Amino acid sequence: MKQILSLALLFLLSVHTCSAYASPDETVSDVIVKMKESNAKIHDMQCLFVKSIVKNGKQLPPATMSLKYLKEPETIYIEFLDRYKGRKCLYVKGENNGKILVRVPGLMKFMKIKMDPRGKQAMEEDIDPMTSMGFGAVIDSVEQWYQVSLTAADFQAELLKDTPVDGGLYHLIAIGAGSEEGGYLHLYVDRDTYLPYRVRYRLEENSAVYTYKNLQSNTNLSRDDLPF
Repeated sequence: MKQILSLALLFLLSVHTCSAYASPDETVSDVIVKMKESNAKIHDMQCLFVKSIVKNGKQLPPATMSLKYLKEPETIYIEFLDRYKGRKCLYVKGENNGKILVRVPGLMKFMKIKMDPRGKQAMEEDIDPMTSMGFGAVIDSVEQWYQVSLTAADFQAELLKDTPVDGGLYHLIAIGAGSEEGGYLHLYVDRDTYLPYRVRYRLEENSAVYTYKNLQSNTNLSRDDLPF
């Protein structure tokens, strides 16, 4: 997510100038700070990760997976639960020359396939690499969008408190150019933990919805708990 958003933000900065809208109490900035503080306290986390992708204008089938994350060293493990059921992927920062390891069910289940996380094969049904699934990358991207809103005309950022989603209430950070064609990012933040619950964004013909469900953090996960 971080790379594609960064490139798009550079484009938006080149076409938008002047001042931006700011919420009266400037709480968007406050929520970003609180998210950073909450994320800094996380050593590990696990959840159900649900994604829905539109790539080059084409809606791809949604997917649900088990996501496990370790902060040191940064480790991301996913196991597909519906589409491609049984497929497992593992990324460990500083290992395997930056590649992700993939296991597929069936006759090849004992083989470890190495993939460039930004390569064509790994990104076939994605617009963001697996390496951007951690909260740190999400928060960094939101902060980049917010910084654009401070300097770009017709590019707004606002905080909508107590926004209903999936039967709960969340703080919604809404950033965008005023129309879907101009691009937008919506981040739903848990009111108690100040951690991301759902990310929605669109840039040109690409869009994504990522949801972190049933989040558990700091449960003393270790590499031994990643069944790879």
